[in-house]
Amino acid sequence: MHTKATSQKSDVCVIFHRLGPYHRARLAAAARRMPLVALELAAESDTYAWERVEDSPDFRRVTLDDGESVTEALARIRPRVVAIPGWARPQALEALAYTARHATPAIMMSESQWSDAPRQLIEERVKAELLKACSAALVGGRTHLDYLRRLGFSSKRVTLGYDVVDNEFFTTGAEAARTDAVAMRARLGLPDHYFLCVSRLVAKKNLGVLIRAFANAREHLEPNWGLVLVGDGPELRVLKDLANSLSLGDAVQFPGFKQIHELPAYYGLADAFVLPSTVEPWGLVVNEAMASGLPVLVSRRAGCSAELVRPGINGHTFSPRDICGLAANLVTLAHDPVLRKRMGEASLRHIKRFGPERFGAGLERAVEIAESRPMRVTIANRAAIAIIRNVRPWG
Repeated sequence: MHTKATSQKSDVCVIFHRLGPYHRARLAAAARRMPLVALELAAESDTYAWERVEDSPDFRRVTLDDGESVTEALARIRPRVVAIPGWARPQALEALAYTARHATPAIMMSESQWSDAPRQLIEERVKAELLKACSAALVGGRTHLDYLRRLGFSSKRVTLGYDVVDNEFFTTGAEAARTDAVAMRARLGLPDHYFLCVSRLVAKKNLGVLIRAFANAREHLEPNWGLVLVGDGPELRVLKDLANSLSLGDAVQFPGFKQIHELPAYYGLADAFVLPSTVEPWGLVVNEAMASGLPVLVSRRAGCSAELVRPGINGHTFSPRDICGLAANLVTLAHDPVLRKRMGEASLRHIKRFGPERFGAGLERAVEIAESRPMRVTIANRAAIAIIRNVRPWG
């Protein structure tokens, strides 16, 4: 263990699989409102190759040692409330089982949507029973709240604010890149103008549609316009082959995965941001792009689209299969620098409502609900937890 627990139940414990940069910002904001300990389930992640973030003076951090269980870690921490990151990982469900056994109020942190996957009746009924063991929930936005409501969870027990980033970090970094744009652009080898996507290169991110839309749009663009896809993943070779087959050449760039301190320059020098995912519970890269002052084009399947995109004001939403519609949006933005500036400024204004303090306030309210109206855990609830822990991950 990286830190010793206190002897009394005094802290709120927030669990994340691995602490990334945006987790640290959220937790620091919440810790200004309540004593807080962050339980990190793993020091490394196969999904995100983040550098290890530094410990924060605002909250305690506990990372599971090799071979240590969540149950053992929570027994050491002795939290008064536990905030659990969804139900997809067995360790999250182990934490929920712990809270059920020890009469500790649980907060479900969720960004699942009904549209994320085909839904099966029996699975949904088990999830509904599982949620009865939770005293409150903290979610990203309306689509996530609606899904919990479909599962029978009372909206009166749900607070908003789960999905936020450190806006100031991206705003400041993007502005710094723009003040030295010529030198920065040359150093990074970026086009004079470009559309940006920051994403894992996996099938559900739907980047092939974005490349095809850019190919269609390029017939109507000046040759100095490009598409920059920041990220890495198993689809890299497929996407490069697609770009080559469409004769896009160097107009589509793949700079690879970038650490958080490298990203503001890519945002700051871009002209607009695009997220074309077919499945996207939220899409924190949209927060980052808006904090960097960019217009945003966002798939309607992204959970953030209903909260962050104001169509015609700071960008547009689109069907993730509509290549022609997306291409038309790219052309419109490319041809109108005044529109891009106005939309970017609107993004910056709107995203100010979605900073780390939103997470802190949402978690604080969820803790109040959980402690004032704790749920009574039944045998059926415990059975649901046991069942779901022993099947495939559920979204």
